[in-house]
Formats: sequence, structure tokens, C-alpha cells
Amino acid sequence: MPFHPDLPRTFLNQEEIDAFHDKGYHIHDALFDAKEVAAIREACAAVCDEQQYETTIPPDEVFWHPGDDPLAVRKVDNCWKANEVILEAVTHPRLGHIAAH
Repeated sequence: MPFHPDLPRTFLNQEEIDAFHDKGYHIHDALFDAKEVAAIREACAAVCDEQQYETTIPPDEVFWHPGDDPLAVRKVDNCWKANEVILEAVTHPRLGHIAAH
């Protein structure tokens, strides 16, 4: 699913940059619209919950498998390798532009 090309605010003002340096994190406004978020959630569920790898390349590490304790922490390293929607989301210019600040 191609992501909508219109970019929401992807810059950080000086106050946000200073807060990031002080706190070590930044919480940004929405970067993806509701349709994009739904596609990302569906892709993450396919990879993380159902272990469906559309690219045929599995994530680097998977620390939860179907049938494991549903309340256990689910850790999947580099799930973008397994799904094109996740790959497109995590390499999208919107994220890159913010990270460049």
C-alpha cells in the first residue's frame, strides 16, 4: 500500500530539539493517517502474531511464538525485513526528516 505523499509537519522546532536533548525522547504529532495506521497494524499482526513473512525473509530474532503466553512480552527484531508495508513505513521520508533533526 503506497503511503499518502502529503507530508504532515516533519520538522522539529528549537524547543522540541532542546526537549529531546534534555529528556532523551520526542513524541511527535501523527505522521500517518488512519488508513496508513490500519495497514501498518495489519502488517505487524501478520508478522508478529501470525509469523507470516510476505517477503519470505524472517525477522532477525523472534522472542514470541503463537501458543506462547499471550501476556508475555513480544519482541521481534527487524520485522521490516518480512513485510513491505512495514518496510515502507519505517523507511518513509517523514520519519527520516524528523530523525535528521
